[in-house]
Amino acid sequence: MKKFLFLLCFFPAVLCAGTLQIFVSEKGNDSAAGSKEAPLASLEGARAVLEKLVLQGGGKLSQSAEIVFAPGNYFFRDGALFDSKLKFSKDTPLTIRSDGTGKVYFHGGVTFSTDELKPVSDNSILSRLPPEKPEGKLYMLDLKARGVSNYGKLKKHGFGAADVSPMEVFLNGEPLYLAQYPNKGEPILEIGRVVDDGAEIGPNGKPRAVRPGAFTYEYSRAERWANLKNVWLFGKFSFGYCDDNLPVTQIDTKSKVIKLGDRHAYKIAGGRKHISKKPQYWEVAGLEVRGYVAYNMLEEADKHGEYYIDRDSGIFYVILKEVPKGVIEFSVLESPFLSIFDNDYISIKGIDFKCSRGMGIRIYESTNISVDRCDFYNLGTVAVSTWGNISSALPQRLKPRKSEGYLPITLRTSDIKITNCKIYNTGCGGVIMAGGDRKTLRNSNNLVDNCEFFRTSRVNQTYSPAVRLAGCGGTVSNCDMHDIDHMAIWYNGNDFVIRRNTFARLCDNFDDMGPIYTGRNPTERGTVISENFFTDILPKHKDSNMCGIYIDDGSGGITISRNIFCKVGNSPANSGNFFGAIYIHGGHDNHIRDNLFIDCAIWAGHHAWPDKRWSDYTVSEFGPKVKQVDANSEIYSKRYPDFKGIYGDRIPRNNYAANNRIFRSNGILAGMFTMNGNKVIQKSGVPEYEVWTLDLVKRHFGDDPFVKNLLRHHMGVRK
Repeated sequence: MKKFLFLLCFFPAVLCAGTLQIFVSEKGNDSAAGSKEAPLASLEGARAVLEKLVLQGGGKLSQSAEIVFAPGNYFFRDGALFDSKLKFSKDTPLTIRSDGTGKVYFHGGVTFSTDELKPVSDNSILSRLPPEKPEGKLYMLDLKARGVSNYGKLKKHGFGAADVSPMEVFLNGEPLYLAQYPNKGEPILEIGRVVDDGAEIGPNGKPRAVRPGAFTYEYSRAERWANLKNVWLFGKFSFGYCDDNLPVTQIDTKSKVIKLGDRHAYKIAGGRKHISKKPQYWEVAGLEVRGYVAYNMLEEADKHGEYYIDRDSGIFYVILKEVPKGVIEFSVLESPFLSIFDNDYISIKGIDFKCSRGMGIRIYESTNISVDRCDFYNLGTVAVSTWGNISSALPQRLKPRKSEGYLPITLRTSDIKITNCKIYNTGCGGVIMAGGDRKTLRNSNNLVDNCEFFRTSRVNQTYSPAVRLAGCGGTVSNCDMHDIDHMAIWYNGNDFVIRRNTFARLCDNFDDMGPIYTGRNPTERGTVISENFFTDILPKHKDSNMCGIYIDDGSGGITISRNIFCKVGNSPANSGNFFGAIYIHGGHDNHIRDNLFIDCAIWAGHHAWPDKRWSDYTVSEFGPKVKQVDANSEIYSKRYPDFKGIYGDRIPRNNYAANNRIFRSNGILAGMFTMNGNKVIQKSGVPEYEVWTLDLVKRHFGDDPFVKNLLRHHMGVRK
């Protein structure tokens, strides 16, 4: 009570100055007043002070408030929740910011000096290392002796099934990785003969009990792992767009069979030596990238940066060429650093979020939230989420409503702005941005602008995009997206704008994918993809299907205009030459116009569906989705005139390609297109560059009025 009275006495003097300011310092104390001279120590401490002042004010603040952080590291053991108990408004907003004098870090882990790493001399431990000469020495750190006992659990993940990660380790900010075989950069292991594919439907078409599955191995190395516990496999066990992490329950060295402890998302498919003489599609799709590695074994630690945590003893082991000066960090926090639930008008500025097992900021059913000049890195899931299934560490009230299903139809969430941020080294993506109303087509006005994204798929290599869009409306603009294992933007919903971004070095080790992806719902219309630059979007494997923009499984009503594609896409002849820089699978009413294609294998392609497939699709999937958003309503008819009659026996089902410019790229070889005004650029003396840049495009084609017009807007991050 005395503390509360002191606060009431102190803060009125601050309120008279205009904005209530609460100060926080790493040298502060949460029992202090919160003034600049007597700062608090944590975000939670500041939140508690605000809550008391709101209660005193009859449920609201009388004016704006700021929580101001001095430079330093702020370690979180639990996240802070700003819910409707702390209701902010346009007239009384909240800003959480740095004081501008130095870096502020929200840290979700524990740190130790690298001086605490000690070389291992115990022969019983050293004898467990692999026979190959290690790339350095084995070092150890006793975490349990230092009070760290929660190492998290390894669990099935991949193919977009994101969850908080187990403990991860970072050396001077760079991620280390669990010891594996084969080593990074070496050929992966091939799946042998499939003993049990784990499929829910048997060869006779009847349902079967769910089983984890099993397959043979054809190498001797696995016998080193037979008596080990907690061995895991990571790889692509069927299609080339689906990764998985699966536990091993048994390695039978007599029959050479690996038995799994959980089932793959699809049924397991064998390697090259074990496909049928007349293989079905699922047997060969993604075959060139199919395979796996085994990990989480001290017995395979031989390369610099490989580590293993003995969860029984609490000892951390790592192979290092040498021990650098600096710090080693272990992620601990599972909840978001900051959760905003049913609240409005909150800004977060100038803060770095780092080293956690979960996400940076969780926003739900809120409006007018901005995140500006913040960096997010070394997180186990994503930087910012306004939706999604990454919910196991969230309070129950913040978890998605079951009635909404996987994708939101109606959300209050709107006017969320993520600007001027750098997001990298995250586990399961960058930003999950959902909002608006798909029934009424109310636009969310959400925005991701002037941000850089790279390496956003450390934990889940597939379906971990830089930006995930859902709902109705929202813009992604002037962002750089590069060096991501799989897709860069994945969208489901209506009326998005994706413009003036750059895309480079994406999706290179997968099959049947592209940097911008959508699919499986023709009611999701109205998105415009314009004025973007795509370059160096090529797979490592010559037989992999790859594109720049992928409209999948019957989706349509998308406009692709004024983009530049350079060396984008791969379309193996044995796959039917459907894939191009732009690929449409089944859908129609897509408009491709005023784009420039340079050195692309094929500039566009369409895999047309027969009427029977459309008829079946309408019954099984499309029909229910139409009802879900009442897409036969007058609202949809006015917004999307071409949507009327989309299902049924409508013929023809055309896409449209008009006024595009093509240089050294093959034309459309498959599909149904209405073509008009597309022209081949006739120009000699242009080198065949390994990588095209915007400067090179300008150098060789900038005198062409068409190209000059494309280049007049800045693409990518504004410096």
